[in-house]
Amino acid sequence: MPTIDWDSLSFDEFVQLRDELSRQMRRRFEREIALVFTDVVDSTVYFERHGDVAGHALLHRHESLLRQVLEPRGGRIVDTAGDGAFCVLDSAQAAAIALVEFQEALAKDNAGVPPQHRFAVRCGLHWGAALVSETAVRGDAVNFCARVAGSATGGEIRLSRDAFNALPTLLRARCQQLPPIALKGIAEPATLMVLDWRDPARFPTTAVINETGAEIPLPCQNRITFGRLAEHEGRRANDVVLSLPDPAQCQRISRWHFELELSPDGFLVRPLSPASTMVDGQPVPQGETALIRPGSVVQLSGVLTISFAVAQQGSSSTIFDG
Repeated sequence: MPTIDWDSLSFDEFVQLRDELSRQMRRRFEREIALVFTDVVDSTVYFERHGDVAGHALLHRHESLLRQVLEPRGGRIVDTAGDGAFCVLDSAQAAAIALVEFQEALAKDNAGVPPQHRFAVRCGLHWGAALVSETAVRGDAVNFCARVAGSATGGEIRLSRDAFNALPTLLRARCQQLPPIALKGIAEPATLMVLDWRDPARFPTTAVINETGAEIPLPCQNRITFGRLAEHEGRRANDVVLSLPDPAQCQRISRWHFELELSPDGFLVRPLSPASTMVDGQPVPQGETALIRPGSVVQLSGVLTISFAVAQQGSSSTIFDG
């Protein structure tokens, strides 16, 4: 490479050189790629409660599970700074399938440890152009993907519009569109999707309130709370708010009545109050659990009945134009 006499360059020559370097970098290194960010939820709290040794062991579990699903699909971890990982794969389909397998593997891994050592991971997936080398991946698309992941809740896989458009039809049919979301540092609200990674043979996706006919999609979270209370101290109290037309009957439902917790075989229902909770006709006392699968029926305090079902494939999905 010839030596450049920097002191002799004019301002315009500096600009031309900068523009040429930018063009050459894009020519050599820019390509379309699937970008993935994962983040361990509440890891700071875990470190404070259990110490550095346990905290780093938890992060190692996260990274190990991630590598197990990435490597067979040609993916790699670019960076593990912080409490998560930044990864790349050659296709959006491979990335989406890897994240589904990761969440399933995490559910199985969590089942083998005490509750206090279980953790949830939020995931973000974007398809876009980035500067890619063997050691680094850079560009605006990387920053955008980090924002997508940061907007997710524990157990969610969130996708950008571009990632959704790059998926095959069968995976698109498992996505639900979210309302426009304001992302930090992004001028316009983003249109994001949630990929439902749960196996419909084991996990219901919809709660149907028999008394009112209401059909409520179940959020893709490791834990879903149900109760009559909508807000508490300015925050959403329950993921699924239960109500009945008769106020007196509604009062028989506890403010926080029960929760569903993810397990490898399906959801576990765990009563949060001493009020009656019955699963398929059998009482479940507070402090105990029962398995919930598609077709299960939960009755609360003798006044409200929830049938858990799987929504028709594609019935709640949205397909973007081009």
